[in-house]
Amino acid sequence: MSNSSTAAPESRVLLHQVGSGIFSTHSSKWEGYPIGSVIPYSTDQRGRPVVLISTIAEHTKNIKNNPKVALTVQESPSGNVQAKGRISILGEMHSLAPDAEECRQRYYRYFPTSKDYHEAHDFHFYYLSPLTVRYIGGFGKIHWVEGSDFELENPFFGAEERRIVDHMNEDHRHNLRSYCRHYKKVSLSEGQELSMLGLDSEGFDVMAGEQRLRFSFPHRITTAQEARQMMVDMAKAAK
Repeated sequence: MSNSSTAAPESRVLLHQVGSGIFSTHSSKWEGYPIGSVIPYSTDQRGRPVVLISTIAEHTKNIKNNPKVALTVQESPSGNVQAKGRISILGEMHSLAPDAEECRQRYYRYFPTSKDYHEAHDFHFYYLSPLTVRYIGGFGKIHWVEGSDFELENPFFGAEERRIVDHMNEDHRHNLRSYCRHYKKVSLSEGQELSMLGLDSEGFDVMAGEQRLRFSFPHRITTAQEARQMMVDMAKAAK
């Protein structure tokens, strides 16, 4: 396997576990200069970052003038920041298709308060199509990942993902609590927020209080039955 395809899974873990990054665009006001802003994102059916941005925002004006951008995502900056994992996704922004309702609903699940943005300002969805990804996993662990290797189809995207997420949140919240305690050393009180956000072939995301946690599977899965078995095995190990 190439370095690109080998490093791709590790770079995707970072994308999923963080949920926000520095969005760098070409300034339309100050020609030739880049400008960065902090922006949250979810992912679409191919694992590409999806953002919801206002037409009055500077970065929106910039991408209409030049769609080439970079999204930089880094692990928690505590400690030695140069030893932390980070990725920079270089690519082009595109408007989300009008019929991409599942993608919109997935974003709202990750960021529930964003539903109100449309009432206050003129917000629209865009996705980032990756050309290449610069992945740094720490000192000496540096790779360029091809965009085609970075993208990964989510076999659960849409109705099946919603069904699994709803089932876990309605009937197995105690297991989510066990996962957080056992795998992430995060203990939550009964009153703290706890919910599964999304699922893909390499893992799932949970909002635990104010922390977004990524749980990676030991191997890639593609079916609902495999997902169920994986959750059961994780619950047994967490007891």
